[in-house]
This record gives sequence, structure tokens and C-alpha cells, in this order.
Amino acid sequence: HQLGMASDVAQDAINTMHAVAASSAIDVAAGTAVFKDAVAASSSMDQGIVEAGGNVLDTADGMSSTMDILPDTSSGILETNGNIDHQLGMASDTAQDAINT
Repeated sequence: HQLGMASDVAQDAINTMHAVAASSAIDVAAGTAVFKDAVAASSSMDQGIVEAGGNVLDTADGMSSTMDILPDTSSGILETNGNIDHQLGMASDTAQDAINT
């Protein structure tokens, strides 16, 4: 009877060790999965930061280009207005010459 009890205790101890080992393995696997998710999320965040930085640079570059174009446009408008004034002046001179004639 005593030997039987000792055997049962030993078997219980073995079962407990197996259960602990199994749960530890599950915890390690779960921890590994969480770690992998965190690394993947970090990678996505890094990529997002890089893309955001690129977009900011693109926007700044686009604004610079737009600012460069604006003076050219303004200059073109002034030149066009000047040409119109010149044409009107010539037409006026022609009309005055015709009157004088």
C-alpha cells in the first residue's frame, strides 16, 4: 500500500511537471507570437514614417515648384498687358494718322 501511494505521488509529480512544461511551452510560443507581431508593427510604423517623410519632402518640393511658376506667370501677364497696351497705342496712332490725313 505504501509503495502504491509512493508510486501515485511520483506519477502525480511527473504529470505536474509535464503540465508545467506544456504550459511553459505555450507561454513561450504566445510570447514569441506577440514579439513577432510587435516587430511586424514596428516595421510597418517605420515604413509609415519613411513614407510620411517622403510625402512631406514631395509637398515641399511641389510648393517650391509652384512658387517658381507663379513669378513666371505674373511676368507673362505683365508682358501680355504691356503688349496689349502697345497694340492699343499703335491702333490709336493709326486712327489719329487717318484723322490727320
